Amino acid sequence: PVAGASIWDGALPSYQREWSTPLAKTDAQGVFTVDSLSPGNHTITAIHASYSPGTREIAVAVNQTTPLE
Repeated sequence: PVAGASIWDGALPSYQREWSTPLAKTDAQGVFTVDSLSPGNHTITAIHASYSPGTREIAVAVNQTTPLE
């Protein structure tokens, strides 16, 4: 788990991250919650200064928890 990672909707190039706001930040256990995504497929990117970015494709459904590992 990585604490303090920024969570983004999409695979953002570094220049876009400078003027965009992340959806969430991970807590001390690396957990985050996003309740603003519409149902459907999304690309989620986690970024932390000490690690390479990680990108994952997810399917979002209404009132459903989607665990990412």
